[in-house]
Amino acid sequence: MSETKLLKLSRNANTPLLWGLAISAVIVGEFSGWNAGLNQGGIGGMLIATLLVAVMFGCLSMSLAELSTSMPFAGGGYAYARVAFGKKMAVLAGTSQVLEYTFALATILVGIGIELQVILDDSFLSGLGEPVIWAIALAFFVLLNTWDSKLFFRSALVLAVAPLLVLGIFWAEAIPRFELAQL
Repeated sequence: MSETKLLKLSRNANTPLLWGLAISAVIVGEFSGWNAGLNQGGIGGMLIATLLVAVMFGCLSMSLAELSTSMPFAGGGYAYARVAFGKKMAVLAGTSQVLEYTFALATILVGIGIELQVILDDSFLSGLGEPVIWAIALAFFVLLNTWDSKLFFRSALVLAVAPLLVLGIFWAEAIPRFELAQL
């Protein structure tokens, strides 16, 4: 009888790398929606939206922290909804989470596609459509994660730090030129 090799889980991401992944995903979402939001709602509207989302996220974080101490098991929103509301509401909560992650991935890919399209406009690849660029970006990140997940997490950290540096440079240049009348 031959021995079967068991797959072992390994920890490939520490706290800073997970923060980098989360921050890079949020930054893409922010940049994707910020300009359209400013155009539609103005600075005041975006400030109200930002404060509202911050309060909602704070409430979500505190609720999940409370639930995780009282019911310490895996399963996220599905598991908590199953205990609190039953199986039907748990399916709704679990489906909502799946849709959230699907739309988050789509938002990230669209953001990357928009930026790459701008870069590729002056090259021989300018004829590529955005869906092709989205597919290439998705394939690249899936292959990167499959090939070496530590490298994937490190690249996410770089993708988080780089925009923060750019924003820092922008603010350092913009603050001395700020005029309240232009706001």
